[in-house]
Parts: sequence; structure tokens; C-alpha cells
Amino acid sequence: MLTKKQKSIILIVLFFVITYSVLYGIGVALTPDNIELIKTYRTVELSHVFAEDDNSLDVLVIGHSGVLYGFTPMEMYDAYGITSFNLAKTTQAPFEAYHTLLEVLKHQTPKAIVINVDEFTYDKADNLIKITALDMLNKVFPIFNVHTRWKYLTPPEEVNTRCVNKNYVFTSTAKPYTKGETMFPTDKEHKIIKPWKKYLDKICDLCEEKGIGILFIEFPTKTFWNYPRHNGFQRYADARGITFFDYNLLESEIGLDWTKDTCDKGDHMNCYGAKKCTLHTAKYLQETYGFTSHKGQEAYANWDAELQAYRNNYGIIEI
Repeated sequence: MLTKKQKSIILIVLFFVITYSVLYGIGVALTPDNIELIKTYRTVELSHVFAEDDNSLDVLVIGHSGVLYGFTPMEMYDAYGITSFNLAKTTQAPFEAYHTLLEVLKHQTPKAIVINVDEFTYDKADNLIKITALDMLNKVFPIFNVHTRWKYLTPPEEVNTRCVNKNYVFTSTAKPYTKGETMFPTDKEHKIIKPWKKYLDKICDLCEEKGIGILFIEFPTKTFWNYPRHNGFQRYADARGITFFDYNLLESEIGLDWTKDTCDKGDHMNCYGAKKCTLHTAKYLQETYGFTSHKGQEAYANWDAELQAYRNNYGIIEI
């Protein structure tokens, strides 16, 4: 016969097992087949990529806020007729980038993927712990990642609509960077930590497996980037035969002006800096992959209409 203490222990264990099973079951039930439809402030704009026609995007761009503010798909389309989408999230973790790409590639067959590399440097202890813990928590208790999903048991209307900006955050605000140079040549190299290198490898392996070209870039930033980081990612890119444009070393080539092209004193680009970076990237992609312009094509009438809406909203961005 069980003692009172043993019965209490069994009841406590049963309580936790049942509670976990219920929470896990609800989380699984509410998780959509397409995990990027989960409604959070970081994914609502990105989720519009699933409203694009299947196999209609030439280029996908991965990254965090540097991409949100630094890459503008409509400027690429206007200049070269290349269709693209900004797959960025604020403070995006490498495993998020990988899983986002997996989902999008179920619907798109791009020729090239552009990777903004500095999200693979989020290796400070606090960031690493928070991001890793979040990933673990979402796997063990998926309900924490979809706790508002009950409001969207059918695909929400806004996800099924197209996004004119293609997840680009437009701002014309100019707050100059006025301090000194930050890119001092050195032989020192940043070492990509194992958890992040694992996902960078997985993204590159996935692209190679599917025959998708890869371009590494680093958008201009005076607050986050340095020469050792450049060296570390240049070594990785060289080892895999990947072209790497570090725009912190190409300021003169793209005509970057830190008094006019940043919205927050050197951390992110504004619309002027974004256009300069985007057009340089687009020129390389056009020359490398020989994209056919989709402007004026019947199948891309939505893009032409969206380009007009983009211009109506923001006008011509003079650089």
C-alpha cells in the first residue's frame, strides 16, 4: 500500500505530465502547417511572402533589422525588373533564418539568396542564452510561440494580401553619423560560434543542394561591425566560393554619405542609403545570373501595380 507521501508525489507527477500534455497538444494543434503564419510583431509583414505567386520570386534576402532598413525590393524591381522579398525580422536568430527559408522554399524557386551576415555574430552571452532558450521553449512548449494563434484558426486576411514594400521598412529620416572611422585593418578574425556556424552551414548547404546562388553582404553600420568580423566572414566566404560585399569597405564605390544615408546615427540605413546598397547588389545579381526583367510581363502585372503604388507613397528616391 502506498504511503500518503508517495501518493502525493504521484499526484504531483501526474499533474505535471497532464499539464504538459495538454499544453503541448494545444500548441501542436494551433501551429499552422506554415510556421511563418504565426502572428507576432516580428513576422506579420514577413508573412506576406506567402501571398506572392508560387515560383515568382527571383531573389530572397535574409537578415535582421539591417536588412529591414537596408534592402528595398521595389528599387531592385524598378531598376532591373528582378523580383525579390525581404525575409528579415528584428533580431533574427540564425535558426529562425533557416526555418523561414525552409518554409518559403516550399513555394519559391529563387535563383539567388542574399545573406546579411552580421546576424551570425549575435554571440554575446545574454543574446545567446535568450535566443537559445526561446528556441528550446518553443520546441518543448509550442503553445508559447502560438498563444495568439487561436484568433487566426483560418488564414488571416492580411496574410493573404500582397505587401507593396515586400517587408522593407521605409524611412526618409536622416540622423547623421558624426564620429570617426570604425573599420581599422587588422589580421584578427572573428570566430563564428558553433551554434551559429551550424545554421550558416545548413543555409549554405540547402542553397547548394537546390542549385541556388549565394551572395554574402554586410549592410553599412557604424555601431555593430568591425574589421575582425569582416575577416571572419571573408574567410568563410572564400572557403565556400561565395562572393562577399562588405559595404562598410565599399562606401566610396556606392557613394555612401554618413551625413545623409543613415536614419539613426550610423546603425541603420534610411531610404537613400538603402537604395544605394540595393542597386549595387542588384547590378551584381543581374550580371551574375542574367535575370530577365519582368516589368511589363502579364504574369507580373501585380508587381507593376505595386511599383506604381510604391512611387505614389514615397516618390522617386533621389541619390
